[in-house]
Amino acid sequence: MATVGWQEGAGIPTLTEKLPDGATPWALKCTLRDAAASDRVLIEIARLGMYVRSSGALALTLQLMIPTGLAFLASRLGLLVSYIDSSDVVRHEKTLLGLHDQSTELTGSSSSWTMNGSTGLTAKQVSVTTAYAVKTGSVIDAVLIHRGRIPGGTNQVIIVNPALDATAA
Repeated sequence: MATVGWQEGAGIPTLTEKLPDGATPWALKCTLRDAAASDRVLIEIARLGMYVRSSGALALTLQLMIPTGLAFLASRLGLLVSYIDSSDVVRHEKTLLGLHDQSTELTGSSSSWTMNGSTGLTAKQVSVTTAYAVKTGSVIDAVLIHRGRIPGGTNQVIIVNPALDATAA
C-alpha cells in the first residue's frame, strides 16, 4: 500500500512543478508501506496524466528521489503507460523488467532537485519510449507502480516530480 500526498516545497525535494500560483514548488511524497507478501501484488504509487500537443513517438521520463542505499530494481519499480496511437488504437507500454532480473537498478538522474533541507535521497528516473506515434489531442496515462516487497521494509519515502518529461523519440 502507498500513501500519496502533494506537498509544497517546505521540507521535501522539488524539481520543476509549481502550484497554480506559478511560484510555489511542489512534489508528491509517497510513503510505501510493505503490505505485499507476493511478487504478484502491484502497488500503485502515483498516477499522472499528460495532454499530447503533437503527434509522434515520445520518450517519457518520470523523475524520482529514492532513499540512498536502497536498491529499487527496474524489475520492481516502473511505469505502466497507456495512450492512443495515431490510428486510434489504445496502446500500453511498461518499463518493468522480468522478475528474473534481480540486479538492474533504476537509472540515475542528473536532474537538479532543490533539496529543501532533505537528506538521504538520490535522484533516479524511470523512462519508456512509445512504440507508436501518440495521437495529437489525446492524454497519456502513466502509473508508477511497485511489484512485491519494498526494499528496506516499511515506510520508505519516494518523492515524485508530478510531471512526465516528454521528448520526440
